[in-house]
Amino acid sequence: MHSLEALLKMENIDICAVTETWFKAPESTPAIPGYNSYHTFRPPNQDRNTKGGGVSIFTKDIHTSRLVAQHNASEILQVQLTLGKTAIQIVACYRSPTMPQDSHSSFLDVLENIRVQPNTLIMGDFNYPTINWENYSCTNSFAQYFLEFINSNAMDQLIYTSTGATLS
Repeated sequence: MHSLEALLKMENIDICAVTETWFKAPESTPAIPGYNSYHTFRPPNQDRNTKGGGVSIFTKDIHTSRLVAQHNASEILQVQLTLGKTAIQIVACYRSPTMPQDSHSSFLDVLENIRVQPNTLIMGDFNYPTINWENYSCTNSFAQYFLEFINSNAMDQLIYTSTGATLS
């Protein structure tokens, strides 16, 4: 976590979302000086007994922010950040690549119920490797439902390469 703190400060980052935090409970979450932090925690019985999961959003404490929604079971976190007179909805998500169908439906239902406004940023690790983002096609029904969500909300995929990084 010291590497994340150093990166936030060195790069002067205002908003940071982290997936697969592996935090198990509120007492296991770090405090980073100068930042507000919001977290979800993977329930111990969720779709597998493996490590991983969890989502965090860190916002500089010079900005007003508040927790809007915390969906631990779906690993979706929604925070409102106010910059001047503009409110921005920051939504961070993690979808396990081994998520079963019933959990997948719940995950997408939560996303469907988030009111998508012009000032909404949805980001995360969605784990849909079967989606071809060049032509918006896929070979999997889970991914197809996700593509329909993207299209029906006039959203765009902005990142086309892996963003995975390990901080030590």
